[in-house]
Order: sequence, then C-alpha cells, then structure tokens
Amino acid sequence: MFKIKILLLLFVGIGIKGKAQNALDVLKATINNAQVFVKEKKITEAINELKKVTALKLTKPNEIAERSKAYSILYTCLNSLASVDAKKYGNLAMTDINAAIKANPTESDFYVTRGILNKDFIKNNKLAITDFAKAISLNANNTQAYINRVSLASDCKDAFADYEKLISLDTANARMYYEKRIECFIKAKIFTGAIDDYTALISKYNEYGLYLKRADLNNYELKDYESAITDYSYILEKNFWGNKTINKEATIGRGLAYYYTGKIDSAFDEFTEARYYYRDNHKIETISQTLSMLIENKFKTKITPDAINKSYEFHLKGDYSSGVGPLKTAYDIELFNRLKSNLREAIRLNPYDFMAIAILGEVYGRANFDDSAAAMFQIAFEINPLAEGYKYRASMFRNIDNLKVIMANEKNGRAFINDGGNGVYGTAGIKGDNASIISKITKDRIAGSIL
Repeated sequence: MFKIKILLLLFVGIGIKGKAQNALDVLKATINNAQVFVKEKKITEAINELKKVTALKLTKPNEIAERSKAYSILYTCLNSLASVDAKKYGNLAMTDINAAIKANPTESDFYVTRGILNKDFIKNNKLAITDFAKAISLNANNTQAYINRVSLASDCKDAFADYEKLISLDTANARMYYEKRIECFIKAKIFTGAIDDYTALISKYNEYGLYLKRADLNNYELKDYESAITDYSYILEKNFWGNKTINKEATIGRGLAYYYTGKIDSAFDEFTEARYYYRDNHKIETISQTLSMLIENKFKTKITPDAINKSYEFHLKGDYSSGVGPLKTAYDIELFNRLKSNLREAIRLNPYDFMAIAILGEVYGRANFDDSAAAMFQIAFEINPLAEGYKYRASMFRNIDNLKVIMANEKNGRAFINDGGNGVYGTAGIKGDNASIISKITKDRIAGSIL
C-alpha cells in the first residue's frame, strides 16, 4: 500500500504540454478517480477504474504517455494483491511510454515516466537514472526528475546538487530537502556543509531544536566549542520554560564544551544540573562518571559514580537525609566551605536573590545541616511566595510530612515542584505587584540568618 501511494505521488506534477484533447481529459479523470480510491484503500475499485483505459483508441504521443501512467499505477495495484496480471500491465505501460518517446523524443516528462517504470517495474536503477538525467537535460527545471534521481543516488555526494536545485524549485518543501541534504552531509562527514544548512534553516524558522543540532555538530564533530557554547546558551536562556528535552541536551552539551575548553567550574555546574534532569535516563551513568571526574578535578576530592547514583536514589524517594550518606566521606570540608563561600558572596551582592538562597539550602542539606537548609528555603519562599516549591523543600528538611497539604494549597497551580522535590526553583520570579513582598524581609534578617 505504501508503494502505491509513493507511485501516485511521483506522477503528480508530471504535466503534458499541448492543447488538451478529449481522450486526454478522460485519461486524466480516470487516473484522478483511481488515486482517490487508492487513498481510501479501495484497491479493487481503483483497478476497475484504471482498466477502462484499455478501450481507448489513442494516437497522439501525449495521450499514449498518459495511458502509460495509468497502466503503471494499475501494475502497482495488482502487484500489491500478488495478481498474475500485474506483469501484463507493467509491460503495456513500458510499451506505451517507449512509443510516446519515439514519437516525441524531446518531451522531458516522458523520460520521467519511463524512469519511474525502470525503477519500479524493470527494477533497473541505472536505466532509471539515465532517463531522469535525460529529462533534466531537456528541462533543467523538471522538479519530478530531480526528486526521482536524488532518491536513487548511491553516493551522498551525488545528491548535493540535486537537493540544491530542489530547494530553489520546490520552495513549499524546501525544509525537507535541507534536512535530507544535512543527512547526506553528515553521512559523508562534511560537517561544515551540514552547519551551513542548519544556519539557513535557523534563519527561516528560528527553532530551538535547530540551534541544538547545530551546536551538537560544532561540539562533537568540529570541536568548535565556543560556537557550540553560544548556541547552547541561547537555548537555555530563551527556552528556559520550554521544551525540557532540548534543555536537557543543551545542558549536557554545554557542560562538555566547558570541560573541553578548561572551564571546570562551569562544567561542574552544568553536570550537577544535568544529574537532576536525567534521573531515570540511560545517560545517568555517563553523567555520574563525568560529574565524579569533575569533582575530583575541581575540589581534589574523590567521589565515585556509584556514590553519586546511590545518593540520588535516596533523593528520588524523597529521603534527603539518607541521600547525603553515600557522599559524606567524600564531601569533605573543603568542598562544603567553597560552595558555601561562593553562595554567601552572591547573597551579599544581592540579599534578595531567592534562587541563590535556595541553592545554599541545598548545600546545607547535602551536608546534613537540615535546620539550616530548612531556614534557607523558608526565606526563599518568603521573598518569592509564588514559589511554593521552596515551602515544600523547607518542610522536607524539617521532616514534616505535609506534601499533600502544600499541594492542596498551591496558588492557582503556579507552584513548580520537580519530580521528587529536587531542583525546585518556583516560578520565573518576582513580577509586578509581587515585587513589594521584598519589603517584608529586611536585609539584616537575611544576612543574619544566612551568614
């Protein structure tokens, strides 16, 4: 059935020049009716409709060529039913198109029709490519000839020029041709060509997924890490609340790019966040290994991937105190103090940075200072009451089992609580009238509680 649909589509757009004749109108109407039946999966009705053309008395080349198309579709329908009559109509189709070409050897579309028969009926791709090439030599803008020829290209390099022509000829499907050519570029390891095509698509569609694919090629193939970081950063800045899958991949990609460019601190931050993203994903082990390597590189502290995985297993269950256990021996005082010191400095510069306060809460929690962790999350919640997730995290460190109560009291569903309560950062921040809530928390209170 799929093959029937493909064949019908290939014949769409193969126009025959010249003034329409009555017999030609009948042929076209018959083919159109058959196409409708095939789309409705009424193969028997399509066969009966197409058999009507056998009674027509035709003499003009364009009429004979059109009947050849009808016979070709009839062959495909019968072949799909394993009918013994299929070959008969395939031969009739080939006889007709050869006669049409003999009578009018300069008609480009005739060669496209024969090329399709050579490909699907005779099963000879070499002859088919020769016919499509002939059609193009007679009409350099024959879209169907390019579509069919490029589908038979044995080497991706042979397809590049045809895709370029199709992009300009068939603008409605230009994106599809770009994407197919990108596949060819990548298969041929011509990554700069793929980058150029992604750039062209970005200029037309400006989609985050396209930025991600371009970044990945720069990152993993061309080793152009700065270009990759630029694209990853654009995605994570503009698509923050958008497609999570894209954000996850961008986080991992940027982490690797940071690592390869010697930005260990930034790589550490990216992989720490990625570990939350990919909880039950197949990438967990790789991320854990990378994260343990970065921790050792950055803090001269040995943490095994197994310890990281065990810790997060506890976190997935909401058991945050136990989650600290596997990391305790490795989470030495140097690591804790450096993280705490950096966050304190950020809070000194902006005492109302509720996100920095919440992250400090996580640091205290990881070190098993539950009371301090609860205090940080409570302060973050009071600064930004839209972030109900902070309230939930505070309760968890107090060992209060009131998640259902918190969930029931969410304001208009605006709270954002990640799976298991990890990585909770509330909504996008303080907006409009909510900004006045800052006045309820004084700088002295924040400084006194945190520092």
